[in-house]
Amino acid sequence: MSNIRTTQRVPRACLTCATKRIKCNKKIPCDQCIKRKIDHLCGREKVVVKGELRNESWECRMEELETENSELKNEIMALKSELSRLEGGKEKYTKTTFDSFFTAVHYALRGFASVEERDLKMTAEKASLLRSTLTRSNSEFLVKHNFDMLFCLHMAVYPEHFLVEHEDFWNSGTAGQVMGIFEGLSRQQYRWLALWYAMLSSALFFSNETVIQVMESSSDELFLLAQATLAASLECLMKTEFMTYPDITTVQIFCVLSSCLNGFGGFHLSNCLLEVAIYVAKALNLNRLDNVKNLRLFELELGKRMWWSLTVIDWLEDFNRTPLIRRGSFSTGIPRNYTESELLSGNPNANESKLFLPVTFQLQMIQIATIKRMLYFDDNIDTVNVTQEKLLVAHAELIELRRFALLMLDDTKQKRGVSASLAFQEFLLQLRFSHELLEVNRMAANFLSVEEWESTHRLVCLESAQAMINLTCDDRNKPYRKFWFVADHCMSSCIYLLVDILFVSPRTDPDVRLDTVQRCVPILEKIQNIQTAGNGGLQLMKRLLDLVIKQTSNYSWNDTGMSALLDKLNSAPTMHGGFSHLFDSSPAKDLDLDSNWTDFWDWITKHPSDSFHMGTNHLSPSG
Repeated sequence: MSNIRTTQRVPRACLTCATKRIKCNKKIPCDQCIKRKIDHLCGREKVVVKGELRNESWECRMEELETENSELKNEIMALKSELSRLEGGKEKYTKTTFDSFFTAVHYALRGFASVEERDLKMTAEKASLLRSTLTRSNSEFLVKHNFDMLFCLHMAVYPEHFLVEHEDFWNSGTAGQVMGIFEGLSRQQYRWLALWYAMLSSALFFSNETVIQVMESSSDELFLLAQATLAASLECLMKTEFMTYPDITTVQIFCVLSSCLNGFGGFHLSNCLLEVAIYVAKALNLNRLDNVKNLRLFELELGKRMWWSLTVIDWLEDFNRTPLIRRGSFSTGIPRNYTESELLSGNPNANESKLFLPVTFQLQMIQIATIKRMLYFDDNIDTVNVTQEKLLVAHAELIELRRFALLMLDDTKQKRGVSASLAFQEFLLQLRFSHELLEVNRMAANFLSVEEWESTHRLVCLESAQAMINLTCDDRNKPYRKFWFVADHCMSSCIYLLVDILFVSPRTDPDVRLDTVQRCVPILEKIQNIQTAGNGGLQLMKRLLDLVIKQTSNYSWNDTGMSALLDKLNSAPTMHGGFSHLFDSSPAKDLDLDSNWTDFWDWITKHPSDSFHMGTNHLSPSG
């Protein structure tokens, strides 16, 4: 120990390269030593840092094994992807009427079959609103609100660095000159403004009582300001010529806006921007970060977070779109669970935190997305290779992952207390786990008889659906309902319970399923006042609820406001087949037509649940 040097930093270059003062790729063995055929001698200098002996031989061996493990994982993912493609032609995934009903409702629920999207264009009125409302104090408050609540969702903008840039922006005196201005600025100015407006827009969209008080505005006024800042962000983004000049800011902007774009009714816009962001990310090698040399720890980890933010969105958003990122097509590893101090320390050997951090939320979503993408991804466009065995594995892995996440959350709450951000993360995770468990166990009906499915999977479906509705209806979660998939998952749960009454187990009195759905309707109506894209889905859900309650076909579309909706549905562009091609053996095939709701109910009453086979597209012979 007496001959070992004491220093402040752990050397990353090997001892040979450091002695010769030549460039080292900081891996063991390094490129230079391999080139000189002395790789067996390659190693780092042992030093003492903060009283600890570092760069021991076992550390180098551990790093070597981690690299090898990462490479093998990527190779396995690529091989599984190829195997899945080859097997796809042998085993067809046959959709049931049960599946098709969900698909039909999803078209309206997501707004795909609706032209009713928010006006996202920049106007003179919106520019004037920006100049008259955005003060330095308001801007600083909203940026900090974004980091406090939404950092876990985008992980793309580092708080400490952006706050310094924000301070410089206002200190320079240029804020008043460029705010609401969309001509004559430099490309770099447009980039920063687009990111700033995006930060403000998502913060305003998720405004709570504190934001309302500080901004001294009503929730409606803040929503208009959120729309204006979103329009400003998109306008500035276009001015950056992002396809001609790829820049990391483009990826950051999408990651930040991804939390609110769908809420504004921009599902189509969100899908288009996701494709652009992935294209730019690949151009910047974010998909191959593990192969990029000489990256600082901070740069590496932030790049990983951005790439995986895009991957999670791409792999979890499976409805009406094919994934853009193929399994095994990238080498960027998952982020480390580092605290901010560890991230800035520059020490790649720092221990990962055991606390539930914002990046921990992202890591959980990465695991959920990976399980879904590998085992049961179903985009409703292409035939997918889903098997009963894969669904069983997915169920087990989701259960274990949820158990681990909840233990980690409980431990963090005991040590640090419950912050609004942590409560938000727990709410979204619980909702997502329940949604995926419902999907997995619902899909299992395609491979089992009615009796087998009801005895092994139906209870999980019911519990998952009721759990999502209970989470959404809990007043403690009111501030979090604006996140786009909350209404989506809640409506899916309601529809599942209603379809369960129609197709599986007839209504009882009292019926917990029916009571749960009825309790949720007013909550969903309030959410849809903000998120208009799902209004069609809500109206269809309410009509289905009417069928269950009244069991009559003598009911007018005008009673639920469906006439106006149908005009929009009939004039909307066909999206991958539209409603009329989604069913093959029931009158439910045209649920966008008034008369077919009568036929649909007649069909249900003629074929009660005991003769309806959940696992096929046909009625059982006894029907």
